[in-house]
Amino acid sequence: MKTPVIALVLALNAVIGATESDAQENELDGLLHWRSCQMLGGIAESVMSERQNNTPMSTMMQRVQSSMAFISFDGLPIDEAGLAGIVFLAYDQPRFRSDELQQDSIEEFRNEIEILCYRNELLGE
Repeated sequence: MKTPVIALVLALNAVIGATESDAQENELDGLLHWRSCQMLGGIAESVMSERQNNTPMSTMMQRVQSSMAFISFDGLPIDEAGLAGIVFLAYDQPRFRSDELQQDSIEEFRNEIEILCYRNELLGE
């Protein structure tokens, strides 16, 4: 079970970049990081929802590539490797048949991604 956590941390490190700057830039970086975590949570929720709907992984990978070309992330440090990492992690999780278990897995996956993202900011890693 540690392998998905390690992969998730690596994916988030590819997504969120740390910079050293003065206090004003650090505040802006912090705000961008928190916005990035919110955005990643929404992306994670969408990806896991597709996973639970049995959307093929290849379809999701194509969406990652096309989203990088057509969706603006408002200057947030999100890249294709990070998005692909979220897809890999979602598809490592089981698919459930009941609506209740599907919804639980979607919410849990979003929270796991956000927790790791926010911890990265809080711990300064």
